[in-house]
Amino acid sequence: FEPHVRQPHKDGTSTFLRPMPSAARMYPETDTKTFPITKELLKSIELPELISEKTLKLEKELNLTPELAREVIKQKINLENYNFKNLKSIEIARILIEIPKDLSSRLKLDIKKLKQDDFQEVLEKLNNNEINKDAVQEILKEIIETGKANYEKYKKVDKKELEEEIIKIIEQNKNSSINALMGIAMAKLKGKANGKEVMEILRKHVDR
Repeated sequence: FEPHVRQPHKDGTSTFLRPMPSAARMYPETDTKTFPITKELLKSIELPELISEKTLKLEKELNLTPELAREVIKQKINLENYNFKNLKSIEIARILIEIPKDLSSRLKLDIKKLKQDDFQEVLEKLNNNEINKDAVQEILKEIIETGKANYEKYKKVDKKELEEEIIKIIEQNKNSSINALMGIAMAKLKGKANGKEVMEILRKHVDR
């Protein structure tokens, strides 16, 4: 028995209209206007950029790691909104992505409290050399916990003042190893000094 469509009548009878289409039977939709597919039409169609292509593009153009590039795309971050001449794109991406991730996973803080303006302000002060990179996470942590950051606490110490402070620490802890002195110095100067600079000064005075 071949399935087909019938027209029902009031007297209970029906008449044949057309056969039902089978899986192998294809026919154009009669209610849709047809149009020719030309080479020009095909050329005019823009295919969406694949995520893998976007990732590779960011890696090459901004020198990002594959992981950071994927997160930038996933989180829909427009790095052009964070244009700072003294900061590399990879440094900005790490502050926008890796630090909030650490604050959330390790410290269980609500990173949704961080707004774009908060990141803009931190990056601007870092760009202007007013704070150290080491202070950024502490600043963002303080913003989440209190709603604002006291930037005076994180004001960068100048080289001369830093060296004087480290000499005091060495004199007060004469029997300590350089690693122990580093720990004491970083705890005291938390957020105010760069770890690399601190170690350079320690080596200068401890190893002489």
